[in-house]
Amino acid sequence: MLVQGLLAAAGLFFGLLPALQRNAEQAMSSTAEAVALRVGDLLLRADGSVRATAQLLEAQDQLSAAGLQRLIAEPGLLSPEIVVSYWVDREGRVRHLAATDDAQQARQSARLGLDMSRSRVLSRARDGEPGFTEPFLSPITEELMVGISYPVSDRGWLVGEISMAALSRELQRLVAAEGFSAMLIDAQGRVLAHPDAERARQAGQLSREMLAQLNPAAAKLGRLQLDEQAWSSLARSIDAAGMDWRVLILRAQAEVVAPVRRLLIGLAVFVLLLLVSSFAMSVWLGNRLARRVRRVAAHAQALAAGQPGDDSARADIAELAALDDSLSQMAAAVQEREDRLRALNSALEDQVNERTAHLERSNAELAETLQALRNTQADLIQSEKLAALGALVASVAHEMNTPIGNAPMACTSLGEQGQTLRLAFADGRLTRRQFDEGMRLLIEAAGLAERSLRRAAELVTSFKQVAVDQTSEHYRLFNLHQLCTEISTLLTPTLRRQGAQVELAVPDDLELGSYPGPLGQVLTNLIENAALHGLRGAGGRILLRASLIDEQTVRLEVEDNGSGMAPEVKARIFEPFFTTRRGQGGTGLGLTIVHNLVCGSLKGQISLHSEPGQGSCFRLLLPRLLPSPTQPQPL
Repeated sequence: MLVQGLLAAAGLFFGLLPALQRNAEQAMSSTAEAVALRVGDLLLRADGSVRATAQLLEAQDQLSAAGLQRLIAEPGLLSPEIVVSYWVDREGRVRHLAATDDAQQARQSARLGLDMSRSRVLSRARDGEPGFTEPFLSPITEELMVGISYPVSDRGWLVGEISMAALSRELQRLVAAEGFSAMLIDAQGRVLAHPDAERARQAGQLSREMLAQLNPAAAKLGRLQLDEQAWSSLARSIDAAGMDWRVLILRAQAEVVAPVRRLLIGLAVFVLLLLVSSFAMSVWLGNRLARRVRRVAAHAQALAAGQPGDDSARADIAELAALDDSLSQMAAAVQEREDRLRALNSALEDQVNERTAHLERSNAELAETLQALRNTQADLIQSEKLAALGALVASVAHEMNTPIGNAPMACTSLGEQGQTLRLAFADGRLTRRQFDEGMRLLIEAAGLAERSLRRAAELVTSFKQVAVDQTSEHYRLFNLHQLCTEISTLLTPTLRRQGAQVELAVPDDLELGSYPGPLGQVLTNLIENAALHGLRGAGGRILLRASLIDEQTVRLEVEDNGSGMAPEVKARIFEPFFTTRRGQGGTGLGLTIVHNLVCGSLKGQISLHSEPGQGSCFRLLLPRLLPSPTQPQPL
């Protein structure tokens, strides 16, 4: 009911509002057209009376003074809106004057002989344009007037003046009954007639913005701000004697919207009464419905507690009674389903317990298998480390054969040459030349022995440090250039047989606080991998390059100019037991060990950049200083 009432009120409002607006527009439009027609008739009558009198004067050559005075007064008698008429001679002086009111008649003799040559009333007449003139301040009446002038042959002009104040009163009389206000303006927006006599005497002018809103052909009401007040306006043109004047009908905006305001007040009162009655009705219905709902709720609570319902408490409303029956049926169905769910839950718990036990046994078996695989992988990795160390021992032993073999030979040569010199000196047969030659041979043998022993000592020292580092993981501060040199020295014999050469580009003063053993193992595996898989025994260059990215990070690269890798090989390169030389000495654990050491012990990252035919580059990003488990000792 409330919604229907509100819809009816809204329909009434939106239905009547356009009708009220149309009525206001029609009333102002009809009034504007009537006033425009009336003012046009007045002006045409005034123009016709002055023109006809001028023609009579032109036709009468001989008139007495009294007859001439009566004839000049004729326009005012024919058209009461003409308040004064007079004859002006060719020099522009007033010769005869007739006024319609007593005040003008009293001043009639004082205005005779008045010079009107510079007045606006004669300007158009002298230019050959008789008829209406623009509004001017008349020196005859000392008021704002509109003149009508026609020539009287060559003897002068007959002039009639229409008072704008009189036009204003006539306009107000025409529209007063409708509650409107009227204004007469010309094409330039100058106010010719206004309800306010003072405003009419001042001859005000509307702004261009206001004038642009006054379209005489418009059917809709316009909005105008005039004299600090809002007006609804409607303009109509006056069709009289070629004059571009307009009648402007005005009505205060407050008066225009007054019917709408009264309609709104009535609708508001109606809506308020509707709301009050609806509220009272809803309270009564709500209380009645609440009592029935409480009964149904009590029945539902009893059913939820497993208690039978009380049929005597059934609701007397059909819908609530149906709800009550539905609740009883639902309670029975819920009870039946609960029994079935309990049976299913019991069977499901037994099945879950059985499967849980089976999963626990399977998980235990999988855990044992995984641990066995981890142990096997650790053993394989350790075996790979020891195998690499064994290969390193064999390589070092083979490399030491030459210097160790050269040292005894040089010592034997030293002994023989010394014995020869001693015997020659004892027999007195030692010449200067023999002495010099013997000393040269002694120096060469001593130098050979020294170089051989130094080479052997370097190999032993490098092997000792590398072997200690690779078989243990001890943190220490070390020089990266020295570590790389030791690795390169130990691998040189093996690489030489494969035609490979290691080049170092490592700063001499770059020191790291890390684990040299794992790092040495990583570099060894990468260099051997580059020689075996990248260069493939065909010779080439292996570049070991290091640089500082920042104060905390070192970049270490092992790059070769070998055959590179295919994308499918590159994708699996760090997988355990993956190798491209299975059956040819490859185990597939070398790069797995490298990845685990770099990402584990060294806390770094490793990446691979390789394209087929363009070589490979393993890039390591390592922390420069790892946290020390104990206070590190300087080298």
